[in-house]
Amino acid sequence: MFVAPNASYIKAKKIREYYLIFLLLFIAGVISAGRLLGIGADYDGYRELFAHEGFKRDSIEPAYRFLRYLNDYLFDGHVAPIYFISVITALSLKIRAFRSLSSHWNVVLFLYFLSFFFVHEYTQIRAAVAIGIFLCSIKDINENRPFCFFIKMLIATLFHYSAMIMLFCWIYTRMARSIKFCVVVTLTGVVFSIFFVEFASNLTKYVYLLQDLIGLNKSGGESDFMSPWNLKYATLLFLFLLVSTLIKKEDSLNFTLYKIFSFGLCCYYYLLPLQLPVISVRFAEFYSVVYVILMVNMAYNKDYCTVKRGYLLLFISFGVTVLYGYAAMKTITII
Repeated sequence: MFVAPNASYIKAKKIREYYLIFLLLFIAGVISAGRLLGIGADYDGYRELFAHEGFKRDSIEPAYRFLRYLNDYLFDGHVAPIYFISVITALSLKIRAFRSLSSHWNVVLFLYFLSFFFVHEYTQIRAAVAIGIFLCSIKDINENRPFCFFIKMLIATLFHYSAMIMLFCWIYTRMARSIKFCVVVTLTGVVFSIFFVEFASNLTKYVYLLQDLIGLNKSGGESDFMSPWNLKYATLLFLFLLVSTLIKKEDSLNFTLYKIFSFGLCCYYYLLPLQLPVISVRFAEFYSVVYVILMVNMAYNKDYCTVKRGYLLLFISFGVTVLYGYAAMKTITII
């Protein structure tokens, strides 16, 4: 005979859950602020930005300008408190979003830490907060609440100006009314990136300025076909096509996640031919987190997956997250 858990048991479970989340946030903040995994790619830039003598101090976004003044007053301009506050804020927002978007949010969080933590909370702390706000706005996209969405977009922009691209995500999700639309637009981007890169390569023989531009970006190693980033996005493309055969338009929330997944791939493949891989990756990363949520939701949903297929989706998702984590750690010079 099944006995429903009593109210005190549920309350005690929630309290334990909140304690664990608090402990996780604190540990993550200490790891990032203390640089326990190495210095990382952006740390020196942030240290200069928040130092008293930083020459670019007025170029930072408004929210971090306020944090800088507060940090000057309380901590004498040390950068570690900025990292700690940013990590706590970003992860709190993301955990809130994961809990609202997935009934298996703990699995989502585990996969997130395997991959995105290194490049978001450990390196791109301003973008990390903006992405957290974006994830909290997904319910607004799904439930067609433009006012709430645009308010969150403006708040996210206060932390990182790249959040303005959320406007195009909203437009894309309104336009994408079918699975076929998402597949066609995404694959067109892949074809476009292949042929435009070839065209640009031929053009560099005659246009010295364009040749310099491409040469500069190739020096960063991001444009290599076998780079971890390109392999990661090729794997994500395969995952997207696999999901396209399973996703159901009637499943409103997961279909919205699917459309955002498609938009993230479009950001990567349509911008990549411009030989500005940093921009294409940065914009794509803004939306890449949703693939983890989508994969977990589908893997645990019997309407989509048998037990074997669910485990396969989780295994593939795990592989992509490990590849992403490897690419991220290579980029931020942890390994």
